[in-house]
Amino acid sequence: MAGYGGFVDAISQIVATQNLQPVGARLKPQQLAQIIRTSITDSVNFSPEAKNLFAISQNDTFFDATFGLPADLTETQQHTLLSIQKSLQRLIPSGGTLYDYLSDFIKRFVDETASKETQPLEAQLKAYIVQQSVANLFGSDTYADDIFTTLGNTNLSTHLAATLSEEQQQQLAKLSLQLNRLFFTGTDNTFSPLLEQFNKLYGLENPDEVTLFEVMIRFDNRNTLLADVLRNRTGG
Repeated sequence: MAGYGGFVDAISQIVATQNLQPVGARLKPQQLAQIIRTSITDSVNFSPEAKNLFAISQNDTFFDATFGLPADLTETQQHTLLSIQKSLQRLIPSGGTLYDYLSDFIKRFVDETASKETQPLEAQLKAYIVQQSVANLFGSDTYADDIFTTLGNTNLSTHLAATLSEEQQQQLAKLSLQLNRLFFTGTDNTFSPLLEQFNKLYGLENPDEVTLFEVMIRFDNRNTLLADVLRNRTGG
């Protein structure tokens, strides 16, 4: 509004004017309320960063409603996670590539990335989330020549961490868990059950294809918004 002090002054003037009127001519409370409602002007100017952060929070709310919030794992569940990760690591062929097991995902991700003009910062954000998702699934044992390590070589951990708040870093970590269902769509009958175990461990929901399509759109939108925020913070 036009400022708390200005609002109070405006009400005081209306009341003072009302008190000067003969009793029979005074406005009724409902009429006064209507005057106040119609005379208030919203003059708050939100900064571009505030607008972007609000839009990001709306996307995050959508992700939370779609996938649920990842659970904090107990010690027993941590052991289960390690077991799942070891089983997934055994699926990786000796050549060090996951292509045979995640070909659906790789095709979807690469085609989606190649089909549009993406700013470098947005590409780094997307690669960072994917890299974290892979680390969540397979643990710390990564392979130097697989596609995921390549995608993550220029990531937030080296270039942008200083401009991210702790809350934003935590949100990106949560996203990397939530979006596993979006990223990993492999149909291999050995990989898929392990992926399902992983998602159930964290209590993640299984949205339908229509919802997943909207998730992809919102994910791209979120990366664009966050990239704008980070560019403005660094002046780059």
